Amino acid sequence: MATYTHFGKQPDVLKHLILCEVLRNEHPQVYVETNSACAIYPMQQTSEQQYGIYYFLEKYLDILIEATQLGMKCLLWYGFMTQHDKSHLNSYITTRLEEARIKDYICAELIMNSIRQDTVLYNPGIIGSGILGTNLSQKSNTAILDYSDILVRLYQYAKYKDHDGSLYRDIIGNPPET
Repeated sequence: MATYTHFGKQPDVLKHLILCEVLRNEHPQVYVETNSACAIYPMQQTSEQQYGIYYFLEKYLDILIEATQLGMKCLLWYGFMTQHDKSHLNSYITTRLEEARIKDYICAELIMNSIRQDTVLYNPGIIGSGILGTNLSQKSNTAILDYSDILVRLYQYAKYKDHDGSLYRDIIGNPPET
């Protein structure tokens, strides 16, 4: 089994800041977390990836959609290494949510400004990461937007091994009113 390699890295900071705030706001009776490892290889639609990550993503998103439709509050974290991967994931997620008629969601991503279409210039572990939340309170939706904004400002002049480590935020879909 591969070692969990992205602990303490920037996407993990985003995840845990948001997670702590959402758990504080939502007071869940149950909290379940899964982990599909880190995104260190480009997604290229190979047969192996179709059988692997794309199949997993499809099933995991099915579970999130079903739980959302049952009224559960859900969070999904994901990562990507290229603009191509980001575009594919964004299209897939928004299409599936639209097909399921799920409108109450927020999806915020933090992306290094150095992201490229199909290549990775340098690898800090994950170039971009996203958080998809469904059925959350207005307070939690606001926290996701606020914390992602704070991290963009915090990393404004960041360097990763003498390279630009600054971030930008992208909001996917139409966020709920906050």
